[in-house]
Amino acid sequence: MFTFPNGNQYKLLLLDTNILSNICKNKTGEKENFISRFIDKKYAPCIAFQSVLEIYNAEPKGKSALFESFIKVFSEIPTLLLYPYRSLTSQEIEVYLGKNNEIDISSIINAFSAFGKHKTYDFEYWILTMISRLQSTIDLTDTEIKSEARNWQSERSYYKSKHIPVLYPAYEKQFFSIFFDSECPALLKATFNPQSFKAIRMMCVTKYDRIHGKSNKSVGANDICDTIISAYIPYMDAIMMEKHQIEVVKQNISKIDSLRQIERFGMSDIK
Repeated sequence: MFTFPNGNQYKLLLLDTNILSNICKNKTGEKENFISRFIDKKYAPCIAFQSVLEIYNAEPKGKSALFESFIKVFSEIPTLLLYPYRSLTSQEIEVYLGKNNEIDISSIINAFSAFGKHKTYDFEYWILTMISRLQSTIDLTDTEIKSEARNWQSERSYYKSKHIPVLYPAYEKQFFSIFFDSECPALLKATFNPQSFKAIRMMCVTKYDRIHGKSNKSVGANDICDTIISAYIPYMDAIMMEKHQIEVVKQNISKIDSLRQIERFGMSDIK
């Protein structure tokens, strides 16, 4: 749950980029249905900054009808923007190392409301200001994500061509090793329970599914973005996502206990 400055409490509802796009395009009443079925019932849309970048990068970049609609729609309703995923994974590491007592999800959230009197509550002002300040970083990130998608596709092709099965336990061990080498080398030689790192483990199972799962669809930039966005899932009250990611969540409840309590919704719930 999240409490807005006016005292109203809302459930945290994570939306993926595909759901956001459909709400903004509003071809068959998705926006109105979303508001009446979720906002009016005290669900607050949680938007990963990665989704903002995906929508911003729709051509023509920063000027598309989709981006303009996105700004308009979410300026009119209570909205929560999630800081980049490392803000969350770094907390998991700090809690494990004893530097903090618990994960504070509210510390990685920026709240917006049409009723806020200060500019910090103005969704459009905040988004456009941040994009303006981070323009060079945004362009670089877009290039890096496309490059990483090609790397994931190459990894899949290699193992398939060699007929080498990639088993999850070994994959997870390698994933954590690479992640800690970059983010916290002190943990490289530690013995730890992956359940202590729910966001990191959620990204791991999502990445594993995208590369070594049953789908034969080519890996694209959207798969990288979905993996990044998945980090927040274990800390939400509810999620609304495309069917494939919902299945990934259901299949990995045994690996991440908190997934069991999360409400799951899809496109059909706003049609």
